[in-house]
Amino acid sequence: MSEMEKVNVAIKSAYRLLHPMHTVLVSCVGKTGKPNIITLAWAMPTSIDPPLVAIGISPRRHSYALIEKTQEFVVNIPAWRYWMKPGSAAQQAAETMTNSMKQA
Repeated sequence: MSEMEKVNVAIKSAYRLLHPMHTVLVSCVGKTGKPNIITLAWAMPTSIDPPLVAIGISPRRHSYALIEKTQEFVVNIPAWRYWMKPGSAAQQAAETMTNSMKQA
């Protein structure tokens, strides 16, 4: 598998990547510097300006404790091409939307 590329999207358009969306990857790091990632099915944009995202993590999860201690996390949004059926109407619509956001 090739390395995934990062796509820069205008911050005013970034909320469109989250809604509707099924899965995000939230990365965080503890005080020791050891990286951690959790897959979440609950994330939603809450504000465009300033850009804010709400995520839901059970307090029983290791990632919850790390984020609570450091107060930092990163929401990673997998590219559509990695979870949509190639050539499907949904995949084509997603590519069109991504291209329009790159230009914004």
